[in-house]
Amino acid sequence: MLMIHVLFDNNNLSGTIPSSLGLMKTLEVVRLDRNSITGPIPNNINNLTNLKELHLSNNKLNGPLPNLTGMELLSYVDLSNNSFDPLDVPPWFSTLTSLTTIVMDNARIQNSLLHDLFTQSQIQIVQLRNNFLNGTVDLGTDYGNILRRVDLQNNKIEDVLGGGEQQSHLILAGNPYCDKRGRESTHICAIPPPPDSYSTPTSNCQQTDCSFDQKLSPRCKCAYPYVGTLIFLFNFSNLMDKSNYEALENKMTDHFQSQGVPVDSVALHDVTICSNNYLQISLQIFPSRTENFTRSSSYKIGYILGSGMHKALEDFGSYIFNVRGYDCAEGKAYTSKSKNILVIIGASIGVFILAVAMIALVVYAARMKRKAQRVVERNKPFASWDRIKGGGDAPRIRGPKWFSFDELKRSTNNFSEANSIGTGSYGKVHHLVLIALI
Repeated sequence: MLMIHVLFDNNNLSGTIPSSLGLMKTLEVVRLDRNSITGPIPNNINNLTNLKELHLSNNKLNGPLPNLTGMELLSYVDLSNNSFDPLDVPPWFSTLTSLTTIVMDNARIQNSLLHDLFTQSQIQIVQLRNNFLNGTVDLGTDYGNILRRVDLQNNKIEDVLGGGEQQSHLILAGNPYCDKRGRESTHICAIPPPPDSYSTPTSNCQQTDCSFDQKLSPRCKCAYPYVGTLIFLFNFSNLMDKSNYEALENKMTDHFQSQGVPVDSVALHDVTICSNNYLQISLQIFPSRTENFTRSSSYKIGYILGSGMHKALEDFGSYIFNVRGYDCAEGKAYTSKSKNILVIIGASIGVFILAVAMIALVVYAARMKRKAQRVVERNKPFASWDRIKGGGDAPRIRGPKWFSFDELKRSTNNFSEANSIGTGSYGKVHHLVLIALI
């Protein structure tokens, strides 16, 4: 088994990066960002010649910046917010032929950027904010045609050469260049607003309204889509390039159809970068020929998204899919409102069952109490002589007298059996004649 991903970002890790990491030459992605890792980056890190993504930002790393020369497959590097030794712009910035994105904010890089960096055909994003870069930024005239952003805020840059239209992608706010020119270079010195989030277009649809809970598909059909969220573990270099999302839509649609799932189209919305630097995209999958997916189709979609599509989307990196519930009978995806309704119904049923159980318990307790009273009345007949509770009056003796034991003994012939008339609750009952009552 080969290890290709080390994903330990935001895990409260401390200590140092072991040099043994440089021996794992099959690695393609390393994410150790947002931890508390200290010490220098191992010198043998450039042995990872298959590495495509290196994320070590927001740690407590120190020592020299790593030499990444020879890592020809490396496309994304983020070493921001560490405590490296001050260093001139590394030569490997301009020699790595696959490098699309460099992010090194607060990395203590100094002196001037090399013009060769901007001539790389694949470079898209250069973000070097809050460093000690100075002198002149020379974009030249032979810059790469897919360069989308050069963000050099808060450095010591004094001049800009060349660039032409690419100057619109240059950000120099917080540099002496802007302090000198004031409003003359507003497009360079202003901090641009975040780009609009991508959304699959439906602008060619004449119909724009659908019935409750239905959504309009890219092919202008109202239906109940299968809904969820894709979270890609690795960044796209350029979020503004809609061709990335169009390719993703087409790849997903083709893969579903090749697996026999009746998918008409796929729509993407609300593209955002999460706080953990992952790419999050809302996903809608629309059925073909009907308004909703069958139960078997929805199960198959969930299975494919959960385990069967990683190979088809390998160009976009690994992902996690969070699905929302899907009602196959009505085609409705469970919204937060419908989930709340289900919770209310469940709680109501629970309260009803509890109330019935309490009533049954009270009835049972009352029956047991009456049963106990009947037992007492049978065993202690005098206990029932209670006028208030309806047990009848106790026998009354008018003018009671005291009799000695000797008188009782004489009157019963010494409690003989001849005078015995039976047995009561308190023992034998004797017949006697008391002279004092005559």
